[in-house]
Amino acid sequence: MGNMTYLSIGKSVTTIGDNAFSGCSGLTGSLTIPNSVTNIGKYAFYNCSGLKTVTIGKSVAFIGSYAFYDCPSLETVNFNAVNCSDFNGTPFNNFSSTNNSNISTINIGNSVNKIPAYFACGLSKLTSIVIPNSVTNIGDYAFEGCTGLETITIPVNVSTLGINAFKDCTSLLTVTSLRPDAVSIPYSCFNEYTYSDGTLIVPVGSYYSYRQTDYWNRFYKIHESVSVDTVVLNYDSLSIYLGESVNLAVVIQPTNANQQVVWTSNDSSIASVDSDGTVTGLNTGNATITATSCDGTDTKAECIVTVLPRFKFHLDTLTHVRGEAAELVEVPLSFFNRDAISAIQFDVSLPSCASFGYPEVRLNYERVTGSHTVSINKLSSNSYRVLIASPQAKNMVGNDGPIVYLNLLLSKSVTTAGN
Repeated sequence: MGNMTYLSIGKSVTTIGDNAFSGCSGLTGSLTIPNSVTNIGKYAFYNCSGLKTVTIGKSVAFIGSYAFYDCPSLETVNFNAVNCSDFNGTPFNNFSSTNNSNISTINIGNSVNKIPAYFACGLSKLTSIVIPNSVTNIGDYAFEGCTGLETITIPVNVSTLGINAFKDCTSLLTVTSLRPDAVSIPYSCFNEYTYSDGTLIVPVGSYYSYRQTDYWNRFYKIHESVSVDTVVLNYDSLSIYLGESVNLAVVIQPTNANQQVVWTSNDSSIASVDSDGTVTGLNTGNATITATSCDGTDTKAECIVTVLPRFKFHLDTLTHVRGEAAELVEVPLSFFNRDAISAIQFDVSLPSCASFGYPEVRLNYERVTGSHTVSINKLSSNSYRVLIASPQAKNMVGNDGPIVYLNLLLSKSVTTAGN
């Protein structure tokens, strides 16, 4: 299967077996594990050397050892599994120098309850991560060896921190805990250097709770936090085109308060937002993007994003199509885009002698790479809106010529152009 270049996993799939796509070095761009999947077997995507982004669905309860091992191009993991079991060895790295993991971004979904054991173990290029307030359990060795990690915020609802959870995080010098009442942690939860030279920041009025609790009391410096007063975004509202991305910047006052926020979208099917505030238009409509402070006060700022259609085509005649009755014919749609984009949308008004065949569209895979979704909505009698979107990356490359072909079924013969 090394020549496979594209993979779309159906929404009825529940299990991806051991070694299922091992060695598919031709797979490039992004991969989405849908919410229907509950089990990902060991070595399932081993040596898929072209993968750059992986999205794990909400229902995944088990990920086998080395499931994504030796994927040197993998940079981003979107982890949405609500309650995944502990990893039996990390799926992404095992401290092997030949793996040389390049994962630098992990986005944890806002519904995730548990960070599994060995979750990001050994990912040295991970410099920051936002753990959402939904998390209650951080497993053993979850971030051990993340030598680039400089700060971490433990959410208010975390009641369990595992053995060596942040051990050998040699750059970790700022730990913020949002829980007002300290619960005991393992002796080796953090690195010795973090305990001796780092700073533990705790909620106002919680100093003695942490100073008297094992083994938070190993921190030499414990300070009470400063509450966030205001969160302000650079836009209150903005309009972007379908497939376009824009970065929202946040200013938190006072400046010595916790500067981290959690980004959310109230409708991620219209506009998504990642952990650094980059918003991408995925469908036309409106969505509210919210930045919420991580200091426990839940201070917020919102931006209303309007996503506008970028491309529209109207086909009112079949002047360039000939065919026999009941024949399936292809109509190419072409456009030029200078830069790579994430989505296109177009309206189609079909002549009375034509209807969509199956499949309704065929993509030009020289211009559309990686995973994508296609949706067709009927607007009126014979008018349709077609959306082709690739949520994880800008997989529609800049070029000219056909990007999609409509498959149309003729109800009568068309033998002369224009008939």
